[in-house]
Amino acid sequence: MQTNFDHIHRIASLMCALAKYLPSAIIACIDGLLEAIQVGLEREDPRDAPIRVRQMKFLAELYNYRLVDSSVIFDMLYHLCGFGSATSHQAGNIRTAHRILVEQARVNGVLPSAPSSASSSSSSASGSSLSPAVSGGASAAAEAQAAGASSSLMFQSSLYEQEPLPLVDPAAPADWPESCFRVTLVCMLLQTCGHYFSKGALRLKLDRFLLFFQRVVRAKTYVPFLVEADFLDTLEALRPQYEIAKTLPEAEQRVRELLKEEARILAAMEQEDGGEEEDE
Repeated sequence: MQTNFDHIHRIASLMCALAKYLPSAIIACIDGLLEAIQVGLEREDPRDAPIRVRQMKFLAELYNYRLVDSSVIFDMLYHLCGFGSATSHQAGNIRTAHRILVEQARVNGVLPSAPSSASSSSSSASGSSLSPAVSGGASAAAEAQAAGASSSLMFQSSLYEQEPLPLVDPAAPADWPESCFRVTLVCMLLQTCGHYFSKGALRLKLDRFLLFFQRVVRAKTYVPFLVEADFLDTLEALRPQYEIAKTLPEAEQRVRELLKEEARILAAMEQEDGGEEEDE
Protein backbone atom coordinates (compact mmCIF):
# COMPACT_ATOMS: atom_id res chain seq x y z
CA MET A 1 0.00 0.00 0.00
CA GLN A 2 1.66 3.17 -1.23
CA THR A 3 -1.22 5.55 -0.58
CA ASN A 4 -1.08 8.49 1.80
CA PHE A 5 -1.88 7.44 5.36
CA ASP A 6 -4.52 10.15 5.73
CA HIS A 7 -6.36 8.94 2.61
CA ILE A 8 -6.80 5.31 3.64
CA HIS A 9 -10.33 5.88 4.94
CA ARG A 10 -11.29 7.29 1.53
CA ILE A 11 -10.18 4.08 -0.18
CA ALA A 12 -12.32 2.09 2.26
CA SER A 13 -15.24 4.42 1.54
CA LEU A 14 -14.80 3.91 -2.21
CA MET A 15 -14.71 0.13 -1.76
CA CYS A 16 -17.90 0.33 0.30
CA ALA A 17 -19.61 2.18 -2.55
CA LEU A 18 -18.38 -0.35 -5.13
CA ALA A 19 -19.23 -3.44 -3.06
CA LYS A 20 -22.80 -3.45 -4.36
CA TYR A 21 -21.66 -3.57 -7.99
CA LEU A 22 -18.35 -5.48 -7.80
CA PRO A 23 -18.66 -7.86 -4.83
CA SER A 24 -16.17 -10.41 -6.15
CA ALA A 25 -13.52 -7.73 -6.72
CA ILE A 26 -13.98 -6.37 -3.19
CA ILE A 27 -13.70 -9.87 -1.69
CA ALA A 28 -10.53 -10.48 -3.70
CA CYS A 29 -9.10 -7.18 -2.44
CA ILE A 30 -9.83 -8.08 1.19
CA ASP A 31 -8.35 -11.56 0.75
CA GLY A 32 -5.25 -9.99 -0.77
CA LEU A 33 -4.92 -7.66 2.20
CA LEU A 34 -5.14 -10.52 4.70
CA GLU A 35 -2.56 -12.52 2.74
CA ALA A 36 -0.23 -9.51 2.62
CA ILE A 37 -0.54 -9.11 6.40
CA GLN A 38 0.33 -12.78 6.85
CA VAL A 39 3.38 -12.44 4.61
CA GLY A 40 4.53 -9.46 6.66
CA LEU A 41 4.21 -11.48 9.87
CA GLU A 42 6.30 -14.29 8.41
CA ARG A 43 9.01 -12.03 6.99
CA GLU A 44 9.30 -9.53 9.86
CA ASP A 45 11.35 -7.21 7.67
CA PRO A 46 11.84 -3.78 9.33
CA ARG A 47 11.79 -2.17 5.89
CA ASP A 48 8.12 -3.19 5.57
CA ALA A 49 7.08 -1.39 8.77
CA PRO A 50 5.36 1.63 7.13
CA ILE A 51 3.39 -0.62 4.77
CA ARG A 52 2.34 -2.96 7.58
CA VAL A 53 1.03 -0.05 9.67
CA ARG A 54 -1.00 1.12 6.67
CA GLN A 55 -2.36 -2.41 6.23
CA MET A 56 -3.64 -2.44 9.81
CA LYS A 57 -5.18 0.99 9.34
CA PHE A 58 -6.85 -0.18 6.13
CA LEU A 59 -8.23 -3.35 7.73
CA ALA A 60 -9.72 -1.32 10.58
CA GLU A 61 -11.27 1.15 8.13
CA LEU A 62 -12.82 -1.76 6.24
CA TYR A 63 -14.55 -2.72 9.47
CA ASN A 64 -15.67 0.87 10.01
CA TYR A 65 -17.35 0.75 6.59
CA ARG A 66 -18.85 -2.69 7.32
CA LEU A 67 -16.87 -4.55 4.69
CA VAL A 68 -15.48 -7.07 7.19
CA ASP A 69 -17.05 -8.61 10.27
CA SER A 70 -15.88 -8.12 13.85
CA SER A 71 -14.70 -11.74 13.89
CA VAL A 72 -12.07 -10.83 11.27
CA ILE A 73 -10.79 -8.02 13.49
CA PHE A 74 -10.61 -10.17 16.62
CA ASP A 75 -9.00 -13.04 14.71
CA MET A 76 -6.32 -10.62 13.53
CA LEU A 77 -5.82 -9.18 17.02
CA TYR A 78 -5.27 -12.62 18.53
CA HIS A 79 -3.16 -13.66 15.55
CA LEU A 80 -0.81 -10.75 16.23
CA CYS A 81 -0.50 -12.06 19.80
CA GLY A 82 0.55 -15.54 18.60
CA PHE A 83 -2.76 -17.42 18.66
CA GLY A 84 -2.87 -18.13 14.92
CA SER A 85 -0.73 -20.45 12.85
CA ALA A 86 -0.74 -20.39 9.04
CA THR A 87 -3.64 -17.92 8.97
CA SER A 88 -5.62 -15.82 11.41
CA HIS A 89 -8.78 -17.92 10.91
CA GLN A 90 -10.36 -18.86 14.27
CA ALA A 91 -7.46 -17.33 16.22
CA GLY A 92 -9.99 -15.38 18.26
CA ASN A 93 -12.23 -18.35 19.04
CA ILE A 94 -12.76 -18.76 22.78
CA ARG A 95 -11.56 -22.39 22.63
CA THR A 96 -8.30 -21.56 20.86
CA ALA A 97 -6.38 -20.58 24.00
CA HIS A 98 -7.46 -23.79 25.73
CA ARG A 99 -6.51 -25.87 22.68
CA ILE A 100 -3.04 -24.31 22.64
CA LEU A 101 -2.64 -25.06 26.35
CA VAL A 102 -3.58 -28.71 25.78
CA GLU A 103 -1.16 -29.10 22.87
CA GLN A 104 1.71 -27.42 24.71
CA ALA A 105 1.01 -29.39 27.89
CA ARG A 106 1.36 -32.62 25.92
CA VAL A 107 4.68 -31.41 24.50
CA ASN A 108 5.90 -30.45 27.98
CA GLY A 109 4.72 -33.73 29.52
CA VAL A 110 2.06 -32.15 31.74
CA LEU A 111 -0.63 -34.22 30.00
CA PRO A 112 -0.42 -37.66 28.36
CA SER A 113 0.17 -37.75 24.63
CA ALA A 114 -2.68 -38.25 22.20
CA PRO A 115 -3.46 -41.85 21.18
CA SER A 116 -1.10 -43.04 18.47
CA SER A 117 -2.24 -43.93 14.99
CA ALA A 118 -0.90 -47.45 15.51
CA SER A 119 -3.39 -48.20 18.25
CA SER A 120 -6.24 -46.83 16.17
CA SER A 121 -5.16 -48.87 13.14
CA SER A 122 -4.90 -52.07 15.21
CA SER A 123 -8.35 -51.51 16.63
CA SER A 124 -9.75 -50.96 13.16
CA ALA A 125 -8.00 -54.12 11.95
CA SER A 126 -9.48 -56.20 14.74
CA GLY A 127 -12.88 -54.71 14.03
CA SER A 128 -12.66 -55.61 10.35
CA SER A 129 -13.47 -59.25 11.13
CA LEU A 130 -16.88 -58.18 12.40
CA SER A 131 -19.83 -57.43 10.22
CA PRO A 132 -19.83 -54.00 8.51
CA ALA A 133 -22.63 -52.69 10.71
CA VAL A 134 -20.94 -53.80 13.93
CA SER A 135 -17.49 -52.63 12.89
CA GLY A 136 -18.88 -49.30 11.71
CA GLY A 137 -20.69 -48.79 14.98
CA ALA A 138 -17.62 -49.76 16.98
CA SER A 139 -15.37 -47.38 15.07
CA ALA A 140 -17.88 -44.55 15.46
CA ALA A 141 -18.07 -45.22 19.20
CA ALA A 142 -14.28 -45.29 19.44
CA GLU A 143 -14.01 -41.98 17.62
CA ALA A 144 -16.63 -40.42 19.88
CA GLN A 145 -14.82 -41.73 22.96
CA ALA A 146 -11.50 -40.33 21.73
CA ALA A 147 -13.08 -36.95 21.02
CA GLY A 148 -14.63 -36.90 24.47
CA ALA A 149 -11.32 -37.78 26.10
CA SER A 150 -9.57 -35.03 24.16
CA SER A 151 -12.15 -32.41 25.12
CA SER A 152 -12.10 -33.50 28.76
CA LEU A 153 -8.37 -32.74 28.93
CA MET A 154 -9.27 -29.10 28.40
CA PHE A 155 -10.76 -28.89 31.88
CA GLN A 156 -7.87 -30.30 33.92
CA SER A 157 -6.63 -27.78 36.48
CA SER A 158 -2.98 -28.64 35.79
CA LEU A 159 -3.30 -26.91 32.42
CA TYR A 160 -3.80 -23.53 34.03
CA GLU A 161 -1.06 -23.87 36.64
CA GLN A 162 1.80 -23.95 34.13
CA GLU A 163 4.49 -21.33 34.68
CA PRO A 164 4.50 -19.41 32.44
CA LEU A 165 1.32 -20.15 30.51
CA PRO A 166 2.40 -21.43 27.05
CA LEU A 167 -0.08 -19.33 25.09
CA VAL A 168 1.63 -19.21 21.71
CA ASP A 169 0.74 -21.55 18.88
CA PRO A 170 3.93 -23.46 17.92
CA ALA A 171 3.13 -22.89 14.23
CA ALA A 172 2.59 -19.13 14.66
CA PRO A 173 5.02 -16.71 12.97
CA ALA A 174 7.83 -16.04 15.43
CA ASP A 175 7.68 -12.85 17.47
CA TRP A 176 11.00 -12.14 19.19
CA PRO A 177 10.87 -11.08 22.88
CA GLU A 178 12.73 -7.85 22.16
CA SER A 179 10.52 -6.87 19.18
CA CYS A 180 7.56 -4.60 19.96
CA PHE A 181 6.36 -3.85 16.44
CA ARG A 182 3.32 -6.11 16.72
CA VAL A 183 2.28 -4.14 19.79
CA THR A 184 2.25 -1.08 17.53
CA LEU A 185 0.13 -2.94 14.97
CA VAL A 186 -2.42 -3.97 17.61
CA CYS A 187 -2.60 -0.41 18.89
CA MET A 188 -3.17 0.91 15.37
CA LEU A 189 -5.99 -1.55 14.81
CA LEU A 190 -7.65 -0.72 18.13
CA GLN A 191 -7.21 3.03 17.79
CA THR A 192 -8.97 2.99 14.42
CA CYS A 193 -11.98 0.76 15.11
CA GLY A 194 -11.83 -0.21 18.80
CA HIS A 195 -14.29 2.51 19.83
CA TYR A 196 -17.05 0.46 18.20
CA PHE A 197 -16.44 -2.36 20.70
CA SER A 198 -18.05 -0.57 23.61
CA LYS A 199 -21.39 -2.33 24.05
CA GLY A 200 -22.82 -5.81 24.42
CA ALA A 201 -20.92 -8.90 23.34
CA LEU A 202 -18.27 -6.92 21.48
CA ARG A 203 -17.34 -5.11 24.68
CA LEU A 204 -16.88 -8.44 26.47
CA LYS A 205 -14.78 -9.76 23.59
CA LEU A 206 -12.53 -6.71 23.69
CA ASP A 207 -12.19 -6.90 27.48
CA ARG A 208 -11.07 -10.51 27.10
CA PHE A 209 -8.55 -9.64 24.43
CA LEU A 210 -7.08 -6.79 26.46
CA LEU A 211 -6.10 -9.29 29.17
CA PHE A 212 -4.07 -11.31 26.66
CA PHE A 213 -2.68 -8.15 25.06
CA GLN A 214 -1.40 -6.84 28.40
CA ARG A 215 0.29 -10.17 29.00
CA VAL A 216 2.06 -9.96 25.63
CA VAL A 217 3.30 -6.44 26.34
CA ARG A 218 4.50 -7.25 29.86
CA ALA A 219 6.30 -10.36 28.59
CA LYS A 220 8.60 -8.24 26.40
CA THR A 221 12.16 -7.97 27.63
CA TYR A 222 12.17 -4.25 26.88
CA VAL A 223 9.39 -1.91 25.76
CA PRO A 224 10.53 1.42 24.29
CA PHE A 225 9.04 4.55 25.81
CA LEU A 226 7.06 5.48 22.69
CA VAL A 227 5.57 1.99 22.38
CA GLU A 228 4.63 1.96 26.07
CA ALA A 229 3.01 5.39 25.69
CA ASP A 230 1.09 4.20 22.62
CA PHE A 231 -0.07 1.12 24.53
CA LEU A 232 -1.22 3.14 27.54
CA ASP A 233 -2.95 5.76 25.38
CA THR A 234 -4.81 3.05 23.48
CA LEU A 235 -6.13 1.39 26.63
CA GLU A 236 -7.04 4.73 28.18
CA ALA A 237 -8.99 5.73 25.07
CA LEU A 238 -10.90 2.44 24.95
CA ARG A 239 -11.35 1.81 28.68
CA PRO A 240 -10.72 4.99 30.73
CA GLN A 241 -11.33 3.20 34.05
CA TYR A 242 -9.34 0.09 33.14
CA GLU A 243 -6.77 -1.11 35.67
CA ILE A 244 -3.64 -1.87 33.67
CA ALA A 245 -1.32 -4.65 34.81
CA LYS A 246 2.08 -3.29 35.79
CA THR A 247 4.06 -6.54 35.77
CA LEU A 248 4.07 -9.87 33.94
CA PRO A 249 3.02 -11.95 37.00
CA GLU A 250 0.02 -9.68 37.51
CA ALA A 251 -1.01 -9.92 33.84
CA GLU A 252 -0.41 -13.69 33.90
CA GLN A 253 -2.63 -14.14 36.96
CA ARG A 254 -5.49 -12.25 35.34
CA VAL A 255 -5.30 -14.45 32.25
CA ARG A 256 -5.09 -17.56 34.42
CA GLU A 257 -8.26 -16.64 36.32
CA LEU A 258 -10.07 -15.91 33.06
CA LEU A 259 -9.08 -19.25 31.52
CA LYS A 260 -10.15 -21.17 34.62
CA GLU A 261 -13.56 -19.49 34.57
CA GLU A 262 -13.93 -20.23 30.86
CA ALA A 263 -12.93 -23.85 31.46
CA ARG A 264 -15.70 -24.23 34.04
CA ILE A 265 -18.24 -22.77 31.61
CA LEU A 266 -17.06 -24.97 28.75
CA ALA A 267 -17.18 -28.04 31.02
CA ALA A 268 -20.77 -27.23 31.98
CA MET A 269 -21.67 -26.86 28.30
CA GLU A 270 -20.06 -30.22 27.51
CA GLN A 271 -22.09 -31.89 30.28
CA GLU A 272 -25.33 -30.33 29.03
CA ASP A 273 -24.63 -31.49 25.48
CA GLY A 274 -23.86 -35.00 26.75
CA GLY A 275 -27.08 -35.07 28.77
CA GLU A 276 -29.15 -34.01 25.76
CA GLU A 277 -27.60 -36.76 23.61
CA GLU A 278 -28.42 -39.38 26.25
CA ASP A 279 -32.03 -38.17 26.42
CA GLU A 280 -32.34 -38.54 22.67
